[in-house]
Amino acid sequence: MSKLIRLSFTLLLFSFTLSLASIINLQSVSACSCIQQTTSEQVQFSDFVFIGQISSVETNSSNDFSPEDLVANVSVTENIKGTDLPSTIEINTASNSAACGINLEANTERLFFISQTEDGSYSTGLCNGGVEITPADLEQANYIEQVRVASSSL
Repeated sequence: MSKLIRLSFTLLLFSFTLSLASIINLQSVSACSCIQQTTSEQVQFSDFVFIGQISSVETNSSNDFSPEDLVANVSVTENIKGTDLPSTIEINTASNSAACGINLEANTERLFFISQTEDGSYSTGLCNGGVEITPADLEQANYIEQVRVASSSL
């Protein structure tokens, strides 16, 4: 009987160790996941919504252990939601989509949904929403109009 108890205990310990190792491994490689939001929710949960022209993008690493962030200098061309938005701002995002960052490129126009952090800086990411604007894209034009309507109803 004691062999059966010892074997059960060993199997239980092995299972617990394997489960713990899986949890630790999953935390270290977790990817970005966002809750799907409607256009109205994206507008509602953002501090500012605007169309802007990206003039430059630089990398900025806060320390040796974090991935580099991107810092984009953006000229606001149309403010859709929010007051006290400067005409030119710096927006931070993670440098890769696994960390919920978005691809920002200089000399492109984009619809931004951004948050203002406690220190007064501006940030955005995959979960915020937004799109790069390309000329003559009817689907994007309809989406931007939905954003304007959602903003006016708040």
